[in-house]
Amino acid sequence: MTTLRTAGLPLTDYQRDVLLLAGRGLTSEQIARRLGSTRAGVDMAAKAATDRLGARSRTHAVALAITTGLIDPSEIAEETR
Repeated sequence: MTTLRTAGLPLTDYQRDVLLLAGRGLTSEQIARRLGSTRAGVDMAAKAATDRLGARSRTHAVALAITTGLIDPSEIAEETR
């Protein structure tokens, strides 16, 4: 399992992808289909990322991932254009 470290905040690539897609407005079910996973797997990854970032919610985790440089805002906007 690879991890991404930015500003001392470790996220796995999968957790980062889940937050990125959540930032694009996709539901857990849609994220699971996109990543070839299950809804439970997506929810577990989102929870783990939320905990690792010290966020209060999935939305807060996405915001923290953006502000700490884990996710570039242009990545979220890519698919929403």
